[in-house]
Amino acid sequence: MTISVNDLRSEPNKPSMEAIVRYLQQLNIDTSALPKGWVNFDGTGTIAIRDSFNVTSLTDHATGNYSVNWTTNFAATNYAVVLGALGDGGNVDHIGIVSLTAGAARVELEGAASYADTDASIVCVIATGTQ
Repeated sequence: MTISVNDLRSEPNKPSMEAIVRYLQQLNIDTSALPKGWVNFDGTGTIAIRDSFNVTSLTDHATGNYSVNWTTNFAATNYAVVLGALGDGGNVDHIGIVSLTAGAARVELEGAASYADTDASIVCVIATGTQ
């Protein structure tokens, strides 16, 4: 099956990861290292996704403790995750991975002054690996 750029544009909303990978593979481009999912969300109050790819939902476990739930699961728990966060007044000092499952990445943020868990107005998570 041949896929063109126009096929990718005609899919509703955003093209699927499978469609993008098939298109790039037709061009003989290695797709193994492409991000397989990402999200930018507001982690304060009622958490809200600003934009995302391959993210079905977020879970707010507690202050500064969130799970990113993937639409398409990873094949195993050995995928890579990159994190970033910005709190109001720059109060985020540490952001780390709590756990990885095939279907979700759980992350935690700590404040600069107290090292207590803290929410952030901008939280970004990017993941890559085999799905």
